[in-house]
Amino acid sequence: MQDFARASALYGFDTLIAEYGLSHTELLRDAGLPENTLDNLQGLVSYRRFLELLKLSAARSGDPLFGLKLGLSQGVSIFGPILYLLNNARTVGEALTELKQYFHLHMGADHV
Repeated sequence: MQDFARASALYGFDTLIAEYGLSHTELLRDAGLPENTLDNLQGLVSYRRFLELLKLSAARSGDPLFGLKLGLSQGVSIFGPILYLLNNARTVGEALTELKQYFHLHMGADHV
């Protein structure tokens, strides 16, 4: 089974990469992702290609912190239903347990 990432992990990618004067469609294509990937943020993308996109973006922008900046610009709303679980946990420990149990649904290759 191929590892996946939710396309929502790319929310705001086009806006941030434009700040560096780069084309998001060109980077998507060069990473092996469809140019229209950002049109359906509820879909799934190859985790390997997602990582390739972040590496290419960091290299071409000259900013090794590009991936971190993308994550910071997104906030927590990209977690969708997992955020609901975290917000409704009674304790921090319960929230972390829920995150550990369900994070694979958001990013199939990652572990908490």
